[in-house]
Amino acid sequence: MSAPAGTKRLSNLLRSLKWSLLQIDQFLLREAEKEVKHLKEQGKRILCIGDGSVIEKPESEKLEGLCPVVSSKAKRRNRSKRGQVFNFPPVKAITVTGMQWTGALIAGMEGVVKVALMSWWTTKGVYGTEPSNTRRKAAQNVSEAVGESLASYL
Repeated sequence: MSAPAGTKRLSNLLRSLKWSLLQIDQFLLREAEKEVKHLKEQGKRILCIGDGSVIEKPESEKLEGLCPVVSSKAKRRNRSKRGQVFNFPPVKAITVTGMQWTGALIAGMEGVVKVALMSWWTTKGVYGTEPSNTRRKAAQNVSEAVGESLASYL
């Protein structure tokens, strides 16, 4: 099986020990700032799209940074199916081990979407943070970089 052109080179670049997380974050924010300036000059509407997702790793126990996440697969499997008696929803959400993700995109109504921020985080262990603090910090980082008040978007 082959990957699209440049995928391996990009993967090697991102995993290189010559790069730090801070350098990648700063690069993404600078590119987002350029896109905001470009869209302002054209008089276009600017969108900041926030995303909070999870990746489920139910078989993993020892990976660093794992925390409980609500299982979308379990939710989907517990839905009532046609012709079946109604299944009452569980009182408590089913959780599995996984990781949390927060991201922000800068976009106009047309054109290229720029990734402004992306970060993986956890609620457990040494690196544990509160979800609301993580989202607030992400909004502050993006709004400082692009010079706009974007806290309500994330």
